[in-house]
Amino acid sequence: MRNSKVLVTSVLEKSFGFADILEDRGFDPCVFEEGSRSLVEEINRLKPGAVLLPVFLAMQDAVSIINIAKQMCEGCDDTLYFVMGGGEGMKTINYIVNNGADYYFHITTSTVAVVEKMLSFFDEDYEQTIELFTEKREARSDRDMVTRELLRETGVLPHLKGFLYLSDAAVMGIDFQQWPIPLTRTVYPALAEKFDTTQLRVERAMRNAILVAWANFDKEKDKKNPIFSKCHERPSNREFLGLVNYELKKRLADNSEYNGEGVG
Repeated sequence: MRNSKVLVTSVLEKSFGFADILEDRGFDPCVFEEGSRSLVEEINRLKPGAVLLPVFLAMQDAVSIINIAKQMCEGCDDTLYFVMGGGEGMKTINYIVNNGADYYFHITTSTVAVVEKMLSFFDEDYEQTIELFTEKREARSDRDMVTRELLRETGVLPHLKGFLYLSDAAVMGIDFQQWPIPLTRTVYPALAEKFDTTQLRVERAMRNAILVAWANFDKEKDKKNPIFSKCHERPSNREFLGLVNYELKKRLADNSEYNGEGVG
């Protein structure tokens, strides 16, 4: 699965504020402060899933940096390169795209639109992500498999940070044989410790994953969505997990390998 880190140059970050939008969409933004080290060194160090850079940087252009990085950075073969510029003619834009860049954005493109387009490139790895999960089915419990399948059906996809947090929180609800479990007092602290992060980031990643899935939900076309079809508005973390808990109990009870404990 492609790394969720996105490296953004400080020039673009200061001008457009990509970091917050990237994080809201489940990415892990890393701002490159020019002068701290070369951009190629930073790409090699982070091995990001994507790099967003302007057409021209100090002493080099984007195409040169992309090609040097592709030649010298080990383990960065899957890195996507996005270039942002303005005023270039079609000949220059074609040159950029045909010589290493995966996509070119004009500076008049909104920050949200840029990030959404980047996300669509990441989504091309979705089938591969599903295959990776499938390969590990034997090592996972029925609860994990059913939970993750349910989240994917709902539109919460594995590339989002909140995917694993929501999956683990839902399984905790089944294992504790009760719902609701106090999120602030029990769930968030447990997940923060497990994933070596903060409770705030756990809560926010869950909320962002639900937000992204809800934004892609069409009530008319997705009437079979197992969770959102029951909602009149975007659910909170607690409401979402409550609906997931209810649906999980039904699915696990129907699973011939599940012994029925905790299902009420």
